Amino acid sequence: MSAPSVPLPTLRAAMSPAAEAFRALRTTIRFQAEEHAQKAVLVTSAGPQEGKSLVCANLAVALAQMGLRVALLDANLRTPSLHTAFDVTQQPGLADYLSSGDGPHFQEDCGAAGLKLLTAGNIPEHAPELLASQRMADLIAKLASRNDHVLIDTPSLLMAADAASLARWVDGVLLVVRANRTKREHIRRAKAMLAQIDAHLLGVVFNDDPNAKNSFGA
Repeated sequence: MSAPSVPLPTLRAAMSPAAEAFRALRTTIRFQAEEHAQKAVLVTSAGPQEGKSLVCANLAVALAQMGLRVALLDANLRTPSLHTAFDVTQQPGLADYLSSGDGPHFQEDCGAAGLKLLTAGNIPEHAPELLASQRMADLIAKLASRNDHVLIDTPSLLMAADAASLARWVDGVLLVVRANRTKREHIRRAKAMLAQIDAHLLGVVFNDDPNAKNSFGA
């Protein structure tokens, strides 16, 4: 089952406040990468429907629009959405690569020059084991060595073990929080979970704030 498609204002509404907000986030991520060698970033949330896929996809586009090489991975092997956001086929993708000996099948120049997308692929029954595998760790390391940025979209932290499994293989984590939706207790639990596995929390992205000038909401 696929999640609803996410909007891409960075591609389709470049002059909108939402697109400008993603460009501001891009500046922060660039600083982290240049100053602290943090290239592989996992984007997640405490619960569902908080905008993590929205943030991950638009941040990837914004970075590629700077002329950077960006690898975007849909590691949500439960309800993937990035293939619909970019209007590409879901298979083959990440799950197929992790399950077989075949090379990863990227969609090249996806939306912006320099942005390549690895979709979720055929949905497996053993997603947590695949994402926690050494093959996944090796893929992230290889992509980080060949690209300026690697962004990974995952299921929510409190809904599945997948994001926590992946957090061990990346340089940092962005936690997406949705205004007037995410409960403070859920944020505390998500942050505690990341601390327990020694994941580096880069920051919290506040999404869909009706009072903010540069809201990410669609």
